[in-house]
Amino acid sequence: MLHHDRPLTAAGDLSGIREAAERFSAAGPAQVRLHMDPAVTVPAETAALAYRIVVEGLTNIRRHAPQAGRVVLSVSARSGFLEITMTNDGVSRTRGSRSGGSGLPGLAALVQAQGGELVTQAVPEEWSLTARLPLAQSPVWPPVSSSPTTRKASAAPSA
Repeated sequence: MLHHDRPLTAAGDLSGIREAAERFSAAGPAQVRLHMDPAVTVPAETAALAYRIVVEGLTNIRRHAPQAGRVVLSVSARSGFLEITMTNDGVSRTRGSRSGGSGLPGLAALVQAQGGELVTQAVPEEWSLTARLPLAQSPVWPPVSSSPTTRKASAAPSA
């Protein structure tokens, strides 16, 4: 339901997050309250990873907290980072029969490889996911330039 393959779009396009929140709200009892500044612009790779974080977080709520009635999702840029916070009220006092998968650990590794961090934790009466992604270009994904001079200047020095 949430996993739609989206091609990378122009830098700054975070509309996929809004669409994922709308699909999630339409498909079940939990309603997403989205707080996102429409003026935030980010590199295309950061937008793609932000979308993936949101989809994984919403998928986990559907799987592990089906009793959730409210999801608060905030996407903002500050201090050189894109910050994504998501909380839900579907915390259960009893441990469910489902075991954890590899989604969040794998996602945490991707976020860390881009120089960011991903933290999930139980907080009073809620479950929380927080991701911080650097807004500066990641060394993992160097900028692509159409200028031969810029490409040559940014290349590793020859021995």
